[in-house]
Amino acid sequence: MQMTIGIITLQPWPADPFGAMRMWDTNTTWADINVAEGVYNWTDFDLWLSAAEANGVTDLLYTFGSTPTWASSQPNDPNCRTGPGQCDPPDDLNADGSGSNQHWKDYVTAVVLHAGGRVKYWEIWNEANLRIRWNGTMAQLLRMAFDARTIVLGIDPTARMVTPSVSNGISGNAQWIGQYLSFGGGAYADVISFHGYVQHSGAAPVAEAVATMIADIQATMKQYGVSAKPLWDTEASWGDTRQTGFTNLDQQASFLARYVILHWSSQAQRFYWFQWNSSETQGDDGTLWIPDPQNPSAPGTLLEPGITYGEMYRWLMGATLTAPCTAAGTWTCQFTRPAGYSAWAIWNCSGNTVTYAVPSQFNYYRDKVGDELPIPGSRTLTLGCSPLLIETTPLPEGAVYRGRL
Repeated sequence: MQMTIGIITLQPWPADPFGAMRMWDTNTTWADINVAEGVYNWTDFDLWLSAAEANGVTDLLYTFGSTPTWASSQPNDPNCRTGPGQCDPPDDLNADGSGSNQHWKDYVTAVVLHAGGRVKYWEIWNEANLRIRWNGTMAQLLRMAFDARTIVLGIDPTARMVTPSVSNGISGNAQWIGQYLSFGGGAYADVISFHGYVQHSGAAPVAEAVATMIADIQATMKQYGVSAKPLWDTEASWGDTRQTGFTNLDQQASFLARYVILHWSSQAQRFYWFQWNSSETQGDDGTLWIPDPQNPSAPGTLLEPGITYGEMYRWLMGATLTAPCTAAGTWTCQFTRPAGYSAWAIWNCSGNTVTYAVPSQFNYYRDKVGDELPIPGSRTLTLGCSPLLIETTPLPEGAVYRGRL
């Protein structure tokens, strides 16, 4: 789960269950913390760590990014997303990767020591394929990955390093990851990272496209001999609704359900949803919950996609996928649980009315917001883009799940 809460004491902790949190858009970038050479402001960083621990979330991923302007090789660069010069490499790191790189090494050392083992995963840079995020060379990025790995594991041998993330579309992610791996980046990473956005400007996002994206990345990983490393989607959702017009809550919930299931089916070992409480000014980028404008500390409103997120957690946590999802008109994803429980997630986005004959072993079905009903006497269901879960027995109610959606 990715959250942006600003001053985190003003809003309640998310109602949806989750077990891992990524620290990005949390006022904890390199530029946010390392405000001057040798000077660090840990206020927001400590607030996030304390809040996560207090709510039972101890699995944290920290994402590096945003070179401080004082350390930037182009401090007046106006093209950086987060501030002047913050997408440029530090001024003591040459284009070929040589140089002392001391600014970076000092910061990595400081943040890992300050974390004191409370952060286990360290992602080298956010969306390094985008010039508004990273305007340096691949050689510089590799040097930063090498230095970070040396420092992090020297301080905390149990920590794990994550490649820079890439946000380059359905077919472009694999291409950029291949380039990074061709430079030797796999040697400095325990986890391969990507951002699984599938939206196009002016068009509704298609959840099923993420399966193609992941398959392409997995083929690239195999090509470069790193297929045994975990593959994580460290940021994705339906994207910026200002670009796509994808604002219908029911469609968003249906997209989320299919998207989460297909990440799981495609063997992306983790998927961090972006983000819990995005605002309208941020494009409603995956918004699951909105605050009460009159009382930010009140429970607020869990939107239909947020209800569905919690429901997907219930469908999938503790289940075993018996085979990847298949599409023969109707998508079918088969999984089991202990004590003889069996279920299929099914949907059909053809746009036509599809009558589905339910196999005889199933007695119940469940929708994306948690309503559970017996299979009708006709033994048929009408399918659309919203997945249904057909089950041998009802999914147990009231269970508390802690996992890594």
